[in-house]
Amino acid sequence: MMKHFVEFLYPGFPILNASSKEVAEREIKQLPEGAIGYRFFDGSPDKKENLSGWTYKGKKVTCQQVKQALKDNPGCGAGKDYHREKIEELLFKMQGRDVVLTEGEQMIRLYEGDTVI
Repeated sequence: MMKHFVEFLYPGFPILNASSKEVAEREIKQLPEGAIGYRFFDGSPDKKENLSGWTYKGKKVTCQQVKQALKDNPGCGAGKDYHREKIEELLFKMQGRDVVLTEGEQMIRLYEGDTVI
C-alpha cells in the first residue's frame, strides 16, 4: 500500500526548512503555524515519488511586473537610488521566472506546477 505525505515549508535563512508527515489523502485544511507552503508526495520521506508542485501562501509577482517597476523607476540623477537597486536585485534573482513573496518578505522562485494562495 502506497503511503501519502505532506511536506510543509517554513521560512529560514540561508535555506528554507521543511518537515513532512503522513496523511490519509492529498488534502490539507490549513497550514500549520508559521508554514509558508506545502506539497504532497508518495513513498517515504527518504524516497519521494509522485511529487506535486508546491502551494505557497503569499503574493505572486511576475517577472513582467518587476520589469515594469524597473522601467517606471528610472532613478534619481546620475546615481541609483535604493529602491531601484532592490528592484534590479529582485529581477536578477528571478532569472526570468515568476516568484512568490511570503509574509516575511522571503522570495521563492515559482516552477511549473506551483501555485500561490
